[in-house]
Amino acid sequence: CSPDGELIASGGGDGLILIYRKADGRLLRALEGHTSLVSSVAFSPDGESVVSGSNDRSVRLWEVKTGRALRTLEGHTSWVSSVAFSPDGERVASGSYDNSVRLWEVKTGRAVRALEGHTSGVSSVAFSPDGERVASGSEDNSVRLWEVKTGRAVRALEGHTSVSSVAFSPDGERVASGGDDNSVRLWEVETGRSIRTMRGNLGPVNAVSFSPNGKYLIAAGSAGRLQFWDAETGETFLYRYAFGPGEWLDLLPDGRFDASPEGMRYLCYTERDSLKSFTAESLVKEFYDPQAVQEVLARYTSAPPIR
Repeated sequence: CSPDGELIASGGGDGLILIYRKADGRLLRALEGHTSLVSSVAFSPDGESVVSGSNDRSVRLWEVKTGRALRTLEGHTSWVSSVAFSPDGERVASGSYDNSVRLWEVKTGRAVRALEGHTSGVSSVAFSPDGERVASGSEDNSVRLWEVKTGRAVRALEGHTSVSSVAFSPDGERVASGGDDNSVRLWEVETGRSIRTMRGNLGPVNAVSFSPNGKYLIAAGSAGRLQFWDAETGETFLYRYAFGPGEWLDLLPDGRFDASPEGMRYLCYTERDSLKSFTAESLVKEFYDPQAVQEVLARYTSAPPIR
């Protein structure tokens, strides 16, 4: 999503970056130039540029307004899996299956340095909010923290089985990571200490992110739903399902739920011991409680952002 929330950029197996208007889903433009699958895209902090990483081993910069290709950043020797802009928009970080993270100067396209130390493919990169550090996740089962100014490896955070996603908290004091071990882990940046491990029925975790106010964590997994955790306690407070246009369901851990009329069709409850199933219609009277769901969401979304 663009910083103002108005645009969405996506990359696909057709090698295109597509820019959509979020309000109505209209496709505004297609950016062409990559010769293989586009694995990652990110908007610049000012929303005027997009960076993309591809299986063609290149990183490309694009002008959002015109779709014009600004420059191609070359140096990786295997496919690029993840890209990120620094908070000031002056640097780009890219992670690759050549086991490295590279830092690039946006204005010139110059390669600033290569961050080397991972022993397997790098799947995810993220800048800290102050731009002083980069976190990288890898299939070597580790998260690594790097000093941007010097390229120095600060520490390795170990415990996952294959890391797929990393994200800094808005205050920069914690890092969250998702892995193929079906877990999300929370780490203390300053010490590298493992704060907690959060699990759910997500399957391998594909993406993890903090909310803008830092109060909750959200993860997406191969099981096809989103799971929300309290960032301080590690308690799950919501499961979210999206089945198609206008088909959604929000479920609290105690069974109360809110859903669109179309989404209600997908709801079913099965008793653990008897395996007896109940359809949505039979559950509505006892568990359909939109107000309760909204009250829970308000507790996590109404607080001002952490600055």
